[in-house]
Amino acid sequence: MAPSGRWAALLMALLVLAPSSALSGDEPTDDDDSADEDTPEVDETVEVVDTREAPAVDPEVHRSPISVVAVELDESIPPSATLADVLDTAAGVHVRRFGGPGDPAWVTVRGSTSRQVEVWVDGVPLNAHGSSAVDLSSLALQAWDRVEVFRGFAPPELGASPIGGVVHLTSRPGAATPPRFEASIGSWETRRLVAEGGLGGELRGGATGDVRLTASYAGTEGDFPFLSVGALSDPDDDEVLGRANNDHDRLDVVGRARLVRGPVAFSLSDQLGWEDGGVPGPRFQQTRETRYGGLRNLLSGRATLDLHPTADLTGDLSWLFLRERFRDPLGELGVNPKDTADRHHQPVAGLTATLEPLPWLAVLPSLRTVVDVYEPVDHAAKEGIDETRFRAATTISLASSLEPWDGRVALVPAVGLYLLDNRFLGDVPFEDVPITGDGDEFAVQAMPRVALALRPLPWLTVRAAAARAYRPPTFFELFGDRGGVIGNARLRPEIAHTVDASVRVGGAPHPMFSGAIEAGYYRSDAKDRIVFRPNGQHITVPINFGASTIQGFEAAGNARIGKVVLLGAAVTFADSRITEGEPAWIGNQLPYVPRWELDATAGVEVAPFVRATWSFRYTAGTYDSRTNLFLQPDRPLHSVVVRLQPGRRWPWLAVEGHNLGDVTTYQRARDPLQPADDDMVVVPVEDFRGNPLAGRSFMISVGWTFPGGAS
Repeated sequence: MAPSGRWAALLMALLVLAPSSALSGDEPTDDDDSADEDTPEVDETVEVVDTREAPAVDPEVHRSPISVVAVELDESIPPSATLADVLDTAAGVHVRRFGGPGDPAWVTVRGSTSRQVEVWVDGVPLNAHGSSAVDLSSLALQAWDRVEVFRGFAPPELGASPIGGVVHLTSRPGAATPPRFEASIGSWETRRLVAEGGLGGELRGGATGDVRLTASYAGTEGDFPFLSVGALSDPDDDEVLGRANNDHDRLDVVGRARLVRGPVAFSLSDQLGWEDGGVPGPRFQQTRETRYGGLRNLLSGRATLDLHPTADLTGDLSWLFLRERFRDPLGELGVNPKDTADRHHQPVAGLTATLEPLPWLAVLPSLRTVVDVYEPVDHAAKEGIDETRFRAATTISLASSLEPWDGRVALVPAVGLYLLDNRFLGDVPFEDVPITGDGDEFAVQAMPRVALALRPLPWLTVRAAAARAYRPPTFFELFGDRGGVIGNARLRPEIAHTVDASVRVGGAPHPMFSGAIEAGYYRSDAKDRIVFRPNGQHITVPINFGASTIQGFEAAGNARIGKVVLLGAAVTFADSRITEGEPAWIGNQLPYVPRWELDATAGVEVAPFVRATWSFRYTAGTYDSRTNLFLQPDRPLHSVVVRLQPGRRWPWLAVEGHNLGDVTTYQRARDPLQPADDDMVVVPVEDFRGNPLAGRSFMISVGWTFPGGAS
């Protein structure tokens, strides 16, 4: 982006942010009943396993048969943290990144691919049925109050059944949002601005309502230094370069309004995101002119009607619009110059009912229809606009929740039908393409699921779940995009069977101590898993693995000692194997699935004056292809955050340091096929294939919640 364009973007952000700081409202109170109205999540059935802070001890949180991690997005989260940073601390969750600040990041769960994980916001899907991989960097964390990660088994109220799981961002309705402002500046000219405010309370006629506006801007030059390696046979041609064409600017505005009157609750929200930045390319082929920009808007409405004390009905409508502009005028990332402006529309309609005929029984039928409309526009082609492609999919789900024996047993059986219509998918380059798994234009797939939890003692929960899931290839995988990806119209859909079981213990045995720990086993057997394979021209092609198996264990725990010391840890082990397909690859480890991940945190909190947190994240090396020739190194990363605030009504100051060990290079054998201790070379650490990891960085942030709005 040119300097004038960057200043224009910053000015745009300031204009949007300024009005929200003038909002004011009633001070929220702990006994505000309206805060529980129209809540999209079911708090009673959520296991809170936050690796940052021990939750309040509540016996009810042990009842859930679903493996879920919940994190409150409050002031304990570092100011510069992104959604990727928060998710990466959870057991069983791995985030793949492009390396630098503001670069794209994608979440995987228990070794899944990023398209096997669905991301939802306040009950509305962003990538329904795995229609895309959601870039976590495009979601402003400050607009939400809570994030839940459902591993393997999605909550029945969503009616979803993805292979990997669900990430659900939610906001709390009903209360006023105190006006607040934040600003940050850090390494490589990284900057951030956030402003938020809202009104809430009782209205005339006995109704309650609230409005909330959150706006955030983030930008960076991203020109961090890295080691550029020339010929492996000549270390003298190695040099340290600055990451080129890695600047980013992003603006996010989220507005929502809710109204509750009698048995009716209605909410309306709009989420607008704009971004523009360079596409730096791999370290060995840095770009100069390649750019990517986009506009994303999600408009959604949701209504809940209490038909009876034992029955309610919820309907939602949403329209997701994406416009992605990719420009590669010099052909730096592809074989030909590209100038595309693809458009993607995704209208979604959902209907869910909750029926409680008995105190221990709830029935949840749901219906959700998704239409994907893809309009590829190639400005470099003479035709301009290619054929518009359509796809429709409907899921019908029937789930129930049984809690007999005074809640000591919780059972959630569910069955879903996935109906896929490919009649209007458009022309494909090959005949008899098995895009539905059987070569037909329609697909009907059954998705049974069941989860069970036993709670024989108030502090003990034993849990198990099993599910079958299905995902067809996306437009991106079938037809390619952005010049660097070639589509593969012969892709087959993914089918997976998953199981997991765990034991959880938690409680407060002493007034000065509380905590919880959970450990368990998981397994996923997938057929025709879709992965992206690079070819000799640095172009990637999606392909199917014949079959693969991922199994392992995960554990997470946290503790609070007194009111000062907070401890947390999470560990994940994954044994991944290719089990069918080409004989040369059978038995190899799956690419990009680390065998070990460890997260640990230790914090001291003297509220609200001082909060200091040290965190350590270890990720074992992964292979970047199914050949298992090049193993990335183990990655130990240390971070420290210190937050100072004289009083709750005073501004606060936070200082952050990340990758304190400056882990950017490692030693490996010059020839991985013939390793020798006396024939080693130093090469850069890469986050994603060819993208170097950023080194040590620092960030300073200030913020203020305006007096009169803070509790």
